[in-house]
Amino acid sequence: MSRKKYEWEIRAIRALKNLDKHKRALVKLDDDLEELESRIIKTSQISDVPSHGNGQGYSVDVNYVSDKDFITKQITSTRFQIASVERCLGLLPDKERRILEVCYVGNLGNKNPIYYLMYELNYREAQIYRMRSAALEKFATEMYGLLDYTQNDKNMIKKSPKM
Repeated sequence: MSRKKYEWEIRAIRALKNLDKHKRALVKLDDDLEELESRIIKTSQISDVPSHGNGQGYSVDVNYVSDKDFITKQITSTRFQIASVERCLGLLPDKERRILEVCYVGNLGNKNPIYYLMYELNYREAQIYRMRSAALEKFATEMYGLLDYTQNDKNMIKKSPKM
């Protein structure tokens, strides 16, 4: 019978699993910002005649301003999330960091990361599970501060079979 997971465990696992997604999103957001800025440069070169009285030789697209602001905020938020997770992973000992990376971050295409880690680290299955739990707890403590172990049953979520 599998135990129920605490909210901090779910949040920590989600943060780890989303690390690669955030890195890919950051590349896409940087590309979007470059494309947006090149579009405004092209329109400013086309129109040297002042329009709508702004006196700068080109009209400022309102959508450009709001789009740039939105993308810039997304980039800042994504960079912060990546830096937070990487900082907390960096504070863990090498073996614990490796266990979390294999299990959650970039699953490396492993259908069963526990068996992969058993082979790589030469530990028994139960030891890998204990080390994973301890590493996840340390990671979550660094990420979120004090952890709440007093959640009642309605706030706990049953562990899904594939986690």
